[in-house]
Amino acid sequence: MKEYKLNLRTKQCNVSTIDTPFRTKGVPADAKFLFEGLHGAAGIPNEYLVAMTFGGNTTDGGSWFSYIF
Repeated sequence: MKEYKLNLRTKQCNVSTIDTPFRTKGVPADAKFLFEGLHGAAGIPNEYLVAMTFGGNTTDGGSWFSYIF
């Protein structure tokens, strides 16, 4: 329950207590891998990125999907 903020210019590190709930990021454990695709100019170095697409169902019967770059 601590937050560390580093000022790269002054090299000072400030430590404080987290006052907001932690928000997890990433792909849920029950997600399904759907496909992988290229975005941008494929074949040209540093001009594209690979995106993985995951999806799943919500508890209320809906569905969701998410890109991971």
